[in-house]
Amino acid sequence: MRILITGCAGPAGRAVAAQLDGTRHEVYGVDMEPRPDSSFVEVGAVPPASDHALLTVLSRFLTDHAINLVIPTARAELPQLAMAASAGRLPAPTVIGEAGAVCIAHDRYLTMAVLQGAGVPVPRFCLPSGFASTQQVLKYMRGPIILKPRIPRRGTTVEHIERESDVDWLRLDDSWVGQEFIPGAEYRPMVYRSHASDDFPLVVVVERRDRTHTWSTGAPRVEYSDDGRVAQLALDAAAALGLTGPAEITIRRGRRESPSSSTSPLASGCTASTRPRSSRRSWRATDTSKRCTADGGKHERG
Repeated sequence: MRILITGCAGPAGRAVAAQLDGTRHEVYGVDMEPRPDSSFVEVGAVPPASDHALLTVLSRFLTDHAINLVIPTARAELPQLAMAASAGRLPAPTVIGEAGAVCIAHDRYLTMAVLQGAGVPVPRFCLPSGFASTQQVLKYMRGPIILKPRIPRRGTTVEHIERESDVDWLRLDDSWVGQEFIPGAEYRPMVYRSHASDDFPLVVVVERRDRTHTWSTGAPRVEYSDDGRVAQLALDAAAALGLTGPAEITIRRGRRESPSSSTSPLASGCTASTRPRSSRRSWRATDTSKRCTADGGKHERG
């Protein structure tokens, strides 16, 4: 089989390629900033996700190289690829969820709104237009907040706000979202939910150990975890959003040691910064009573 990995120069793309190393598959890659890599038969260049030519260039590569399967790993392109796949506009099957769920999970505000409406606990959150000052927001959040773009994008900073002087709230528009800061341990469960309703979902939980690391710089040090509550909450969040296929969710433990995720699930696509070579544990979604606060895939600086 000929497999194409998008975002092949990123941590997720390299991790997926490593899993396929030694198999009989021919692995190809595309990236906005491609670089030579012996893991791939060939690496091609594609435009950024913001460029409408992306699908045209990608489709040409798929056809020219007779690709049998596409595995997306570049976060920014997921909504566009999900919509194209749903419309039958990609020449090869693509490992990605339904377009509606992927697009919602790409928006941090909509993600938290959907999870909250489904009864999956999330941190307090808000849009800038809902408050007149930083002081009002800090009072509502009952402590520090995280300020981040609603739509993850390269070159933007996730801000930690503790006092009124940290940011001029009135200059912010609703392309940003404010969220209660959750200070506890951070987990990155990797979830796989099949389109088939009778298949068991799979969850592999890893705990981030290097707290000084920023996810945009590459894969941090992580360890596998057998925390069943974290796994269950990851399943609850993915199910509430309707995500199928692979997804990554960020979960933090709050002050009371209850699991809580602090951003929005990274919509389908193999988006883990690190990926295990085999699934370690399968979990059933049975208990939604624990506290989960789901977050957008990568706590990014870019």
